[in-house]
Amino acid sequence: MFMSNWIFAVLTIIIGAVVYKYIEYRGAEKEWGDGLRGLGLSAARYALLNLEHRTLHTKNWRYSFY
Repeated sequence: MFMSNWIFAVLTIIIGAVVYKYIEYRGAEKEWGDGLRGLGLSAARYALLNLEHRTLHTKNWRYSFY
């Protein structure tokens, strides 16, 4: 970016630093949680929802005693 237009590059860095300091000054009050845990839960949900669309093969059948 410095090669194409150094003025806009410096301006972008300054704007980014100002936004970062503003967020740091105000404090992050929200806890958004762990991203990897959310990714795992999303993958598990996707896999469970896809099970509904598949037909049950006879070798996967299990008897149940209740």
